[in-house]
Amino acid sequence: MTRMARLVDGSGQGGEVAVVSLSPPDEAGLVVRRRPLERRLSRPGRPPVRGPGRPPVLAARSALVVGDAEGLEFFEVRQTELTRVAASMGRMSHLLSVVMHPAGASPGRTALAVALADLLRAERGAGFPVVTCGVRPLAGARRSAVPHAVRVADGTAMREVIVWEVVAWDDLPTWLGALSVRRIAA
Repeated sequence: MTRMARLVDGSGQGGEVAVVSLSPPDEAGLVVRRRPLERRLSRPGRPPVRGPGRPPVLAARSALVVGDAEGLEFFEVRQTELTRVAASMGRMSHLLSVVMHPAGASPGRTALAVALADLLRAERGAGFPVVTCGVRPLAGARRSAVPHAVRVADGTAMREVIVWEVVAWDDLPTWLGALSVRRIAA
């Protein structure tokens, strides 16, 4: 049975997404979702974004974690660098989402963070990637962690889980602007 997730805010704008199955190691790392090659954006004054060229060893290690989930890749990052690297990657236009997987975090919580990123991306449209984490992250300097309630349905069972989004302070005006145009159900 496929687990499905949706935002609890009631807007329904992000729809509903399937929760992927992941097998991450106990070490810290990032799960990234790349834009499809034909939709990658290049910023003015920069050369066009090229296609993936990961060495076979890295691709094989990534596949052990994300399986055949389309567009997802995993790579290990030092725990002490996890938030900084995720926030930096959150400014890369060729990515759709960056999901933090802290050392020892539950694979299920990381999978929910992937689902939250997909839901938020569907709501917000094109732009910079969404950075999420299944557990409350250490946000670090000049960043905030914003909680989102996600409803997960597994057949007839349903539960609500808090999943976190990391927002850089420089991006807060844009983030708040997106909230002001979003309909919230009463």
